[in-house]
Amino acid sequence: MTFAGIISFCKVLIFAAGAYLFSLIGTRLAIKILPKFGMIDRPGGRHIHKKPVPRGGGIAVAIAFYLALGTYFSWAPPANNIFLRLLLPGTALAILGIVDDRYDLPALLKLVVQILCAACVYFLDPPAMTLFGWTLPWYLVLGITILWVIGIINAFNLIDGMDGVASGVSSVSAGCLAVWFSINGLRDEAVVMLVLLGSCLGFLHFNFHPARIFLGDVGSTFIGFVFAVTALAGVDRAATITSLLIPLLAIGVPIFDEVLAVWRRVVRKLLNPAAQGVMTGDQDHLHHRLLRETGGQTRAARHLYYLAGGFAVLSIMLMFFRNAAPGIAFLLLAIGLLVAIRHLAIPELVDSAKLVERGFSLPRKGVLINVFHPIFDMAMISIALFLSCKLLHFRIHGLVAVLMLAPIMLAFVFSGIYRVYWLRASMSDYSRLAWLFLGGATLSCFVFGFASYQGWILISSGRFIVLLLLFVLLAFCLISGERFFIRYAEGVWLFKLQQSRLLDTEKPLRALIYGGGLYCRLFMTYHFRMGSYRRPCDFIGIVDDDKALQSVRINGLPVIGTCDQLPQIYEKKPFDLIIIASRNIPESKQQKANEFARSHHLEVLRFSIQEERFDYSEK
Repeated sequence: MTFAGIISFCKVLIFAAGAYLFSLIGTRLAIKILPKFGMIDRPGGRHIHKKPVPRGGGIAVAIAFYLALGTYFSWAPPANNIFLRLLLPGTALAILGIVDDRYDLPALLKLVVQILCAACVYFLDPPAMTLFGWTLPWYLVLGITILWVIGIINAFNLIDGMDGVASGVSSVSAGCLAVWFSINGLRDEAVVMLVLLGSCLGFLHFNFHPARIFLGDVGSTFIGFVFAVTALAGVDRAATITSLLIPLLAIGVPIFDEVLAVWRRVVRKLLNPAAQGVMTGDQDHLHHRLLRETGGQTRAARHLYYLAGGFAVLSIMLMFFRNAAPGIAFLLLAIGLLVAIRHLAIPELVDSAKLVERGFSLPRKGVLINVFHPIFDMAMISIALFLSCKLLHFRIHGLVAVLMLAPIMLAFVFSGIYRVYWLRASMSDYSRLAWLFLGGATLSCFVFGFASYQGWILISSGRFIVLLLLFVLLAFCLISGERFFIRYAEGVWLFKLQQSRLLDTEKPLRALIYGGGLYCRLFMTYHFRMGSYRRPCDFIGIVDDDKALQSVRINGLPVIGTCDQLPQIYEKKPFDLIIIASRNIPESKQQKANEFARSHHLEVLRFSIQEERFDYSEK
C-alpha cells in the first residue's frame, strides 16, 4: 500500500469512528426520547425479555450511518450511485420501520413497501448481469434484485430476537465484507461497510445484555437493506457462484437462520395441516435454541458471534482460493455447511425425517423410485465422465458422450434395478448393480469405437483405459454411495438425530451390553431402527466372557471387560442399565449379573427373538 493509500485508509477509519460516536450519542438520546412516543417493547408472547424496553433504537444507527457516510462522500465523491441507492429507499424503509415499531403494521403492507424500495434500488442504477456469457434481460435482473434485497432484509429481521444479536452479528459481517471489498479494490463499498460497522458497534454498547434499548424493525430492516444493496453493488457483474456466495457467507448467520425458519415451518405445515403458517413466528430460531442450551443471553449471543466469525472465515477462504484452487474452496465450504447443519439444524432434520418416514402414498412412492433414481443416476454418471475427462485432459464430443452414457442407463432401466427398494437392499442387489454398471460401461466402449473418429485407436490406448477405469470408479462410487447413504440415514443417522433431540428434555440412560455375539448385532440393528427402550441410551461398551474379544470393538462399541469385572467397570464408568444381548450366557454368569444389578439398583433388559408357530396340519 502506498503512502497516499495509508492516509486515505486512516481518514476512512476516522469517519468510521465518527459513526461510532454518532451512534453512541444518538442511542443514549433514543433511550430517553422513544418511550415518550409510546415506542416500548413489552414482555410476553414470543419475547424473552422480562421488563419493558424502548424499541426503535435503529433510528440512531440510521442517522449515524447517513451522517458519517454523507460527510465522507462529500469529501471523496463515490465512483457510482451507491450513496443514492442507499439514501432514498433506505430512508423510506427507516420511516416504515419507525411507524411499524409504534403501530405494528400488517406484514403484507411492509412486504409491498419493501418490494417498492427494492425496485427503486434497481432503477436508480440498473446493473448488467451475465450468466455463462449470456446477458440477462432487464426483467430477470429486476426480479433477482427484488428477491435479493427482500431476502436479506427479512433475514436480519428474523435474527433480531435477543439482546445484542443483530447488532453484534452485523458488526462481524460488516468487518468481513469490508475486507472483501478492500481486496477487490471496491473503495466505496468498503467505506460503507466500515461506517456501518462503527454505527452498529455504537448501538451494541447499549444493546448487549441486559439491553437498555432494542433495534426494532427500523434497525433490523435498515441494516439488512444496507447489506443487501452494498453486497449487490460489489458482486461481480458476471453472476458466478463464487461472486454470490462470498457476500452470502459474510452475512451467513441471518441467511442460515432464515433458511432454517422457512424449512422448519414448511415441513411442520406438511406434517400437520392445522399448524401455523410459514409467515407465523416461532421460538425455534438460532438464538432461541442457543438460549435454551446455554441458559443465558450473554453466552448465547457470544456463540452466535463465533458462528458469524466462522462464516466470515469461510467467506475469506473462498475469496482467496476461488481462483487458485476453486475445488478446495468449495470442499471447505461444503464441509463447513454440513457441520453447521448437523449441529444446528437438528429440529429441521428430525421433522424432515418424520415427513419421509411417514411416507408417500403408493402412486407417489412409485414415482419417487422410478423417476428420482434414474434422474440422479444420469446426473452422477455425467458428472463422473466430466470429471474424468477434466482430470486426464481428455476431450469427448457432446454427442459421443451421450452415446457413451446411453448403454449404462439402458442397462439399468431394462434390468429392473429401479424396482429395488434400496432402504431394504441386500448385498446381492449392490453386486447386481456393479455388474450392470460394468456391462454398460463395456458396451459404451464399443459405442465410442463406432461413433468417434479413430475411436478404436483411442480405445486401445492406455490413456483411454485409464479414463474408462477412473470414470467407472467415480460413477459407481457416486451411485452406490447415494443408495448406501439413504440406508445409513434411515437406519442410524435418523435415530441419532432423534436421540439428540430427546436429550434436550430427558437425561439418557448409561447402558452396558452383556454379550458381543450375533444377538448383540441384532440388538444394535433393532435399537437404531426401532428404538429398543423408553428412554434414550448412551452405551458405554460391551462385556463378554470370551477372552478373544477383550479390548476390541464390536458394532462400534469397545469390549471393556467380562462379567466378573462388573464392579471395576461400574467404578470407572457408572451405568444405569444392563442389556443382556446373548442367549448362551451360563446360568452362574446370569445370576452374578442379576445380583450385581440388584445390589446397585440397576435395571436389566433382556433382548430376545421369539418365534410363534401356527400349525394347521392337523385335521
